[in-house]
Amino acid sequence: MAPAPDAVPDAGGASMDDALDALQQLQRHVATATALLAARHGASPVHLRALLVLAAHGPVTATRLGTLVGLSSGAVTPLVDKLEHSGHAARVPAARDRRSVVVSPTDAGLRVVADLRSAYAPVFRRAFGHDLDAAAHVLSSLAGALEDEVATW
Repeated sequence: MAPAPDAVPDAGGASMDDALDALQQLQRHVATATALLAARHGASPVHLRALLVLAAHGPVTATRLGTLVGLSSGAVTPLVDKLEHSGHAARVPAARDRRSVVVSPTDAGLRVVADLRSAYAPVFRRAFGHDLDAAAHVLSSLAGALEDEVATW
């Protein structure tokens, strides 16, 4: 019986099974690291993802925050409540629509993000040396390809 086409190694010797195994290992290690870093700050992994989004995008509406973090509309308000209660974010009514709120990172929230960056810095240096362009390219390409493919499922 012939192996499945995706199980056949490419020119470099790795097969799709090898790539999926590496992806699974990466997901497991990222989940472990995220849980440890979240615990360090008395937060949840979703809380950390929200802080990373706020640090990258600046103030956003609660609806937009939910979209960027990947939450349902019903899960956004409790997340914003926790972010605000922890002192990691602040919310104010939106100027254009007072039914909506804008969520902004606080200095304390940005310190958490700085700690995450510090924790991951040696990981990226070990994997990519000082070529963060390569890291960003590989990870962005994978994320974009996955997003595009999932949209067809």
